Amino acid sequence: MTRPRLYIPAACGLLLLCVLGFAHSNPDTLTGDATPRLLPERGLVTFAEGSAQVRRSGGNWEPLYVGDRVGPTDSLRSLKTGRSEISWGNPKCVLRVESESVVALDGAVAGNRLVLVGARVNQGAVWAKVIGEHAFRLSTEHIRASFDQATLSMRSDRKKTRLAVYQGQANVGAGVLYGGQGMWVAESGTETFAVGPEDDLRDGWHDIVKEALVVSEPAARSDAPQEARTLTRDVRDLSPEIYLGVEVELTRLEEKTGFVAEAARIRKIRVRSSRWDDMQPDRKVQLLKDTFYVLKERYPQVLETVVLEFDDNRPRLVLKYAATG
Repeated sequence: MTRPRLYIPAACGLLLLCVLGFAHSNPDTLTGDATPRLLPERGLVTFAEGSAQVRRSGGNWEPLYVGDRVGPTDSLRSLKTGRSEISWGNPKCVLRVESESVVALDGAVAGNRLVLVGARVNQGAVWAKVIGEHAFRLSTEHIRASFDQATLSMRSDRKKTRLAVYQGQANVGAGVLYGGQGMWVAESGTETFAVGPEDDLRDGWHDIVKEALVVSEPAARSDAPQEARTLTRDVRDLSPEIYLGVEVELTRLEEKTGFVAEAARIRKIRVRSSRWDDMQPDRKVQLLKDTFYVLKERYPQVLETVVLEFDDNRPRLVLKYAATG
């Protein structure tokens, strides 16, 4: 059977479109008391393995994949074999959800946007690195930490919470924890402790970046300047699934107390080709911008050209990041 055809004169058609368009206009422009819709800031899932899951607002748990977007009001869950990482902002902030963890993301209104400003660790552990314009909050039923320029981890169970600060500082209650300081918090009280390099929860990601951890990089040696080791980690942490390792050439090793001019330079950053090829062009550009930001803003003494060396022997990519001014 042929569907009957309806012919509408051109003038009537235009009038009908105008009426329909008005009827479907944004209600914010029709009512004075309507609340404008907020644009949510969404993080990009840059790594997911095993049983990593997400629950959207009012929904059920579903698989989480690399490339997915998550935002305020979403929750993340990793089962025994699961693990995930999300990144957001510019410069990039990173939140890693360890296995057997449940984390609820939180947002706050900033203008017409709902920005990502925190996460509640209901169970398990997270590792966070934040360099942002907004303070970020990590909390459990025992503790709440606020920070905007810090790297730290938080692990919680029903009885206690463990907070460790690796770089920067975090506001905890009426006090402050600085890099190298940690705290246990439980109903019975609190206890502080010193955070050692081996304590860093990024060690829980050895299976992801094992190629970077087994190489004999000069900057990874215990006798290398601390800033050189930190430089290696800071660059690799930008994208552990992409950056396999950082090769740093050291000079004037007698200067053990810190970074001095020409004390070190990056020779190359090794790149996992397969993961690089999977990235969208805009994500590649953003990663290179993040890399430039870290090198220029945090290590202005290191003025050099850096080479991205791919693990399949394709032509290298050369970046110039020398600071100016």
